[in-house]
Amino acid sequence: MIRQGWLAGALAVMTLTLACDRSPTAVTTLPQKPASTLPAGPTTQELLAGPYKKVSLTPLPMSAQVPQSWEVKMPEGTDFTFLEGPGPDGQMIQISLELGTPQTPEKLKNILTHAQRDADNDKQTYRLFRIKNVGDIQVIEQQKVFSGDVNGAQKQLIDWKLTYFVHRDIDFVPCVVDVLGLTSERFEMDKELLQKIFDSITDQPL
Repeated sequence: MIRQGWLAGALAVMTLTLACDRSPTAVTTLPQKPASTLPAGPTTQELLAGPYKKVSLTPLPMSAQVPQSWEVKMPEGTDFTFLEGPGPDGQMIQISLELGTPQTPEKLKNILTHAQRDADNDKQTYRLFRIKNVGDIQVIEQQKVFSGDVNGAQKQLIDWKLTYFVHRDIDFVPCVVDVLGLTSERFEMDKELLQKIFDSITDQPL
């Protein structure tokens, strides 16, 4: 009887030992997937060749054709609206959308005259300036160069802005589309995509 009791006790100890070996701390975690398996952003070919979609450039009374990955967004807690999406360089591009104060035909004529004069008198700042027509819309397109801080270093930046004067019954509404502060390197990588988007802008609704 004593021997049987001893054997039963030993079996109980072995059972507890095995149970401890199966505790959660002994479970081996599965290896994580390598970063290369994560979804990649759109390629340059996809951004330039499509597929594209038509979006409303709210608050502007205009629309544009943009890559599928692009959206119109208003950052929380602000009154600013941006058309944004990835560029060929993999970084996010933000295009500001702003509605200006309506102008009478006479005031618009003065605005165009003064803008042309400023550009003619400041060739160092303006790398591009032109006034053109897009259908019935008069457009001021300008690229201005300035210096700014980028990660603690002073770099040359480019502001690419187009102002569309959309005709209403008795006035013209300025609709400003502005790419702020691209470095020269980013400008060269992104300009083809940006030009394609700008060329698609129209006052036709969705």
